[in-house]
Amino acid sequence: MDWGTMGNRRFQQVNLAPKPESQLLREEYEDDHCDDKIDLALSVYRTEEGEPWVPNVIRRVEKMMAMDPSLDHEYHWFSGLEPLTTVVTGLLLGAESRHVRENKVVTFQSVGGTGALRIGAQFLSKEMGYDTFCVSSPSRGDHEIVFRMAGFTTVLNYRYWSDVTKSLDITGLLEDLSKAPENAVVVLQPSAHNPTGCDPSREQWARIADVMQEKKLFPFFEVPYQGFASGDLDDDIWPVRFFADRGLEFMVAYSLALSTALYNERVGALAVVLNDSLDVEAVRTRLQVTVRAMYCSPPAHGAVIAIRTLSDPVNFQEW
Repeated sequence: MDWGTMGNRRFQQVNLAPKPESQLLREEYEDDHCDDKIDLALSVYRTEEGEPWVPNVIRRVEKMMAMDPSLDHEYHWFSGLEPLTTVVTGLLLGAESRHVRENKVVTFQSVGGTGALRIGAQFLSKEMGYDTFCVSSPSRGDHEIVFRMAGFTTVLNYRYWSDVTKSLDITGLLEDLSKAPENAVVVLQPSAHNPTGCDPSREQWARIADVMQEKKLFPFFEVPYQGFASGDLDDDIWPVRFFADRGLEFMVAYSLALSTALYNERVGALAVVLNDSLDVEAVRTRLQVTVRAMYCSPPAHGAVIAIRTLSDPVNFQEW
């Protein structure tokens, strides 16, 4: 008996996965010998020479951190660094938010915005029993794979972009949402919609909120581009605050990767906006279980950079 060859292809049953579109575009870019080529496969800033760009304020904060003897490499608790979650909650809901004052928000640091989507989806699947999610057509490719891996079994698309009018298909969007089953999770982008760049007006957001409340759907906002659409942080996040004021409960997957150029530091957060502070502790503890089973403790280095950039008034203004 040849013991050396027995069972040495245990993984031959694994099928090759298709490459994501962004990877295929990147490979095409690298294989293209044109001198004037431009890489638009990823949402990242570049210099005029096409090189990675880091904001001056980020560089300055990093240098200060390198000389700070108080910084260490200790583990942090499941929810992450509290100064970061406080900053993100403020960016989302505003300094005067009633939900913040009344302790109706649970915010966890996450491994980027995609990590926030995943722990939120996992929580909704395992703890709430939700199994259907809705994404816009078109939408970015990560949504479906994240929700399916988290346990969701049914994906629905709602119309968003009209090739005829070259604008938002609000009629189709509302019709499709009105047909979604109760407790369907609806992924929404409040501003700088990816990939169309087309956002609903405030009047249209009010109509979307009407349908969400009437049909008892669950909003899940994704916020990677706050400030990029209008240039104003408050204007870009208005739909999130409007939904909170309307009394809808929802989740927000927040990313600081793009707005701080800390792409590979994976700085993000998941916020859960509730209507009753009595639910805060249960949500918090069950999210701790969710995070502990995935990565246990979020990375700190990029989070500290973000904290020192966004918590300091001078740095914040430059940012």
